[in-house]
Amino acid sequence: MKTRSKKYVLSFSAVMALILGGGMQLHAADRLADTVYHNGKIYTVTETMEEAKDVKNAKKADVVATLDGKIVFVGSKAEARAKGYFDDAKVRKIVDLRGKTMLPGFVDGHGHFPGESTMDLFTVNLNCPPLGPVETIADLVELLKVKAESISPDGWVKGSNYDDSMIAEKRHPNRDDLDNVSKQHYVVATHSSGHMCAVNSYIIDNIIMPKGKIVGNEFILNETGKSVDGVEIKNGRLTGMLFETNAMGLFSAPGLTKEQNLQLTARGSQAYAAAGVTTADQGASVLTSLPAYQGSVGNKELNIRVIFHPLTFAYNGIYNHTLLKWNTNGTPNDPLDDAPTAASPKVGEDLTRFVAGQNDPSALPENYLLFGAWKQIYDGSNQGYTGYFKHPGYWDKGANSGNDPVTGKPDPNAPDALLGLTGTLNFSREELISSMDFYTKHGQPVETHTNGSWAAEDYMTAIELAIANHPETKDIRHTFIHGQMEERQIVERSVGRYDSLDSTANMYTDLSGTARVEGVDMDANGKAWTASDLRAALKNGQLIKDQNLVSSYFINHTYFWGDRHLEIYMGPGRGKQQNPQGWAAAYGHHFTSHNDCPVTPVSGLRSIQSSVTRTSTGGQVLSGSSTDLEATAMYPETKGGAERAFWDFDQRLNPIQAIHAVTSTPAYQNHIERLIGSIEEGKLADFVILDKDPVDVAAEAPLTLADIRVTATIVGDGVVHGILPDSDIMIGQMSAGYGQADGVTVSNLQYNKIAHADAEKSFGAIGKGENRLGTLGFTANVTEGKSGVFQFSFLGNGATVADFKLYKLHEASTDIYTYGRPAPGEMDSASGNWWIADMATPTVALETGDKLDMNKTYIAFFMIRDNDGTFDADSTPGVIKDPVSLVTTGPMPDNGDNGASSDDGGSSSGCTVGSTPSYDLLVMFLGLSAVAAIRVLRRRED
Repeated sequence: MKTRSKKYVLSFSAVMALILGGGMQLHAADRLADTVYHNGKIYTVTETMEEAKDVKNAKKADVVATLDGKIVFVGSKAEARAKGYFDDAKVRKIVDLRGKTMLPGFVDGHGHFPGESTMDLFTVNLNCPPLGPVETIADLVELLKVKAESISPDGWVKGSNYDDSMIAEKRHPNRDDLDNVSKQHYVVATHSSGHMCAVNSYIIDNIIMPKGKIVGNEFILNETGKSVDGVEIKNGRLTGMLFETNAMGLFSAPGLTKEQNLQLTARGSQAYAAAGVTTADQGASVLTSLPAYQGSVGNKELNIRVIFHPLTFAYNGIYNHTLLKWNTNGTPNDPLDDAPTAASPKVGEDLTRFVAGQNDPSALPENYLLFGAWKQIYDGSNQGYTGYFKHPGYWDKGANSGNDPVTGKPDPNAPDALLGLTGTLNFSREELISSMDFYTKHGQPVETHTNGSWAAEDYMTAIELAIANHPETKDIRHTFIHGQMEERQIVERSVGRYDSLDSTANMYTDLSGTARVEGVDMDANGKAWTASDLRAALKNGQLIKDQNLVSSYFINHTYFWGDRHLEIYMGPGRGKQQNPQGWAAAYGHHFTSHNDCPVTPVSGLRSIQSSVTRTSTGGQVLSGSSTDLEATAMYPETKGGAERAFWDFDQRLNPIQAIHAVTSTPAYQNHIERLIGSIEEGKLADFVILDKDPVDVAAEAPLTLADIRVTATIVGDGVVHGILPDSDIMIGQMSAGYGQADGVTVSNLQYNKIAHADAEKSFGAIGKGENRLGTLGFTANVTEGKSGVFQFSFLGNGATVADFKLYKLHEASTDIYTYGRPAPGEMDSASGNWWIADMATPTVALETGDKLDMNKTYIAFFMIRDNDGTFDADSTPGVIKDPVSLVTTGPMPDNGDNGASSDDGGSSSGCTVGSTPSYDLLVMFLGLSAVAAIRVLRRRED
């Protein structure tokens, strides 16, 4: 049935929306708040880190109020009531948290947004359990082969996140393995660390070998005559393994289309928000991408905030210098004489409206794209044998021969334990020292990838040399990224504590900088420094303390790789002290947690669990046992080697400390603590609402912290994931769908949720015994004559897919969408189709018999062809309009309602702004007025 399109015919809901939109809007002068949150556990995360050492010091509030996307009140219920925050006439919406827990939104300490989306949408997931299905090389090959069979010859087959240490064969795939996938496609499998990959013969023969030749065990470029580090060669033949950036740069897969990149950003926004993350991190940026991100903000495809970390000059950062309006002094190829200008933004400032090309972002909302510290990648991956380890190197070198850690070449003098494979360092120690001196001189914070112990040592020394040369610098907040093998002396030096360095020097090897036992370090100017000279120049540590250095720890290594670190890479002595958050907390060193997504899925809750328990997938606890900083324990130095003393400190945190590491401190790390990270008046209204209190869970069942359900994620006071606790509508956010047909674009999507009562009164009836989860009214632009894919999230109910229906709503009738995803060749013309996918695997349609877990988030997709007479309610070419309702014959989700009663402060996240009797009378009056209005308008038309 087609809807009537005559000028004066309005549905009940349309008139109600008109009346409510005009008559019920609070005038700006009268509006005290947009939203008031109450009746839950609200942790403000405003205690100091010293106070956070005792969970009892955690600061809470009864009520939080927001206005125009910012927090305007944090305090007690009595104070809120006295100030009018429970006055329905002055507040648009009062949200009853129903006993749930509200925290500041999670802030990722380091990651590669939206990298996880690539695997979600476009590549093959090669993870091993618990993250994926690969257990053998044969599994890996079969998954890639399935992908190859779906694309034409000469195309690219890309797989992500295999882990050689977990595959049964305990090895990397090689070219011969990948040739079994296809000899007519370009096939590449990338390691979970992102620091190495394997390629097939089709890539080697068609792309790599034309660039050079094999001489002995080296690959020599034709153009330069230079050897490329990281190319594995055995018996005069490339094995297919490429380690680190130089070798991996020998080939380049085609990039995604503009439309695919927009989908990546949209998917990243959805996945991060689903994890409670309100601010993501892009830990290696070339800012030529900034206009595209600005476009995503403008199209409302990016609904969370993103911190950008432009790569330093060590990674062609000269482009970033230019884009950020630095003065290149006429020498664009010599970055060391560049300098920021008055037009250059400072770290921590807003880039959302920054002009980085011909774009005009002036109309965009503020504070969605933020300028973080500069980024450089010094060493490699510990689990990939490319971390830069101190002597005696890796715990178990396996079949690998000892190499020089700097050159990566075979070294007959290397100790028995492996120091590093090819490409351990991405640039030299001298370049690191020059880089840190240059950026410190200009007051530019830098975060540096330091996985291995020697990498952390070099970085700490480079910072000390830079500050000694530029003592005027204050509060720069240089950051160690990953810091997995930071030694205690590194943490001590990071806060300017030199008192025990000399007496504990015997606990370490390869010391430099202020911890050096003998010899000198050369700074960027060629000046030699002894340890005592450097300590004196740094005023015995005060100048370093003034910098507020930060370590962002990849704490989830204790969970995902903990067993292998103890048994293969680090051994128990170093493995139990890895990611030393306990030392950082004890010494007052600023620290954060991160997931390094897509290396591991983004999850602030997983980071909290790892910080609190440090328990691996195999159940081992990666921590010392003593609260005494001086306690030691005896362990073998290498597998089968002699024992020596290692520190035995308990590195575990309490839950409040762990929460700081994913909220307030990462904001501080990036110089944006004025905006986010805690719940304080004046800050942006970014929150995560959790089903359970992590403090309680940490006390009762700490190994389930990562399983706490994210009820809702809120950015700028807008819900970007989930359902508010007191809502009776169980569908969430709507957006353009993933997997649009080639050449089809969906844009300008506008939608609203329609209250159940309005839907019942305004549209045709749904079936008997069916429960309505929610109704959406929407309009969007789509390529003329083509089909658009749309999606929205909703909560499962314990029933099967077959128990759900999607209705197209007409004024007096309905049509039902047909379940099932169309074939690829039909995607540009199909209409009236719908399907459901798991949030974690959005490209895979569920079968009708699949069960939807109670309160778990799923995605519903549906398709409409432009000007389809049944499903498109707008006859304008290129415009789609279609009210839809999702219904079930099963039970309704309860959104994890724990039965907490209201504290009578008022509640309304649905269609009303209050629950008082006077308001109900007003609604009834407006309803009668609406009916009268409809009759008048219809008489006019007749």
